[in-house]
Amino acid sequence: MLDHRNIPVGQLSPFHLRSMLVGCCICWFSSVAALAQPQLESEPELPTRELYVPIEQLEALLQGSPERVYLSREEFDQLIVDARQIEQPELPFRASIVAANYRARLIAQSAVLQGSLTIDVLADGLQAIPLAFQGVRILRANLDSSPAQLLQQEAGVILVFVEGVGQHTLELEMVSEVSNEDIQHKLSLALPTTPTSQLELQVPGNVEIESGVAVLNRVVNEASGTTSFDVLCSADPMEIVFSLNNRELREHTTVALQAVLLEEITENYERLHATLAMKVIHGAAEELRFHVDDSLEVHSVTGEELS
Repeated sequence: MLDHRNIPVGQLSPFHLRSMLVGCCICWFSSVAALAQPQLESEPELPTRELYVPIEQLEALLQGSPERVYLSREEFDQLIVDARQIEQPELPFRASIVAANYRARLIAQSAVLQGSLTIDVLADGLQAIPLAFQGVRILRANLDSSPAQLLQQEAGVILVFVEGVGQHTLELEMVSEVSNEDIQHKLSLALPTTPTSQLELQVPGNVEIESGVAVLNRVVNEASGTTSFDVLCSADPMEIVFSLNNRELREHTTVALQAVLLEEITENYERLHATLAMKVIHGAAEELRFHVDDSLEVHSVTGEELS
């Protein structure tokens, strides 16, 4: 085997130059390929070998390889840098709600709610997180102690905009309507939840939850005359039904009456038409009675559940 170490480059034949170039290119491209692979922190970086050839001998070295590209030093160094970069995998979620808990206090026909949501942002830039609300009206929203940016969309979905990698806290204050049906109260709503989300409820009187949610804990406070519940939130819309079983609320009933009176006056008679609508706001009522003055003669009466 011919030893090339002591022979000047200018005195080498084209065959010898091509042999040297092939050997050096193998080492060169092997080094680039090794750099392109992800390196473990414990592995040392492989050395880079470079071959310097006089420009007048370059054509003789490359004439046997027609498919080639000539690069400047800057372009070649950039290729090395690009080869060392490891492509980051695409994130399945750029942001998500990782915790959500709520408190609610029932007052007459309304429920005042407070919510605390923890949002985890994994990517840079402005992120829009959908909040699936139903049956509630947002009164106040703060993100990290500053007013939050919200956008109302269709189907009750509200977008909150969050920027910055890490966890953020969204504080909400809301109100929802409580319907009264016979001797029951019903709270219908939907909230953004996680599998561990809970709702703390405080209801006037000594009451039970008949349906709608899974009750984790129930405490009756005789001093304040309220019942507290810890319930597990559902991802689906919730209809929480409360029974009205304490004696105090049964004895005190509030009824709203709406009346429309139309008086018809002629030469021969005076006729009064009355349309009455009643709604039980507080407590329960088995029957409603109306008193008619003795000076009036009742001609006809129509209505639901009339006796």
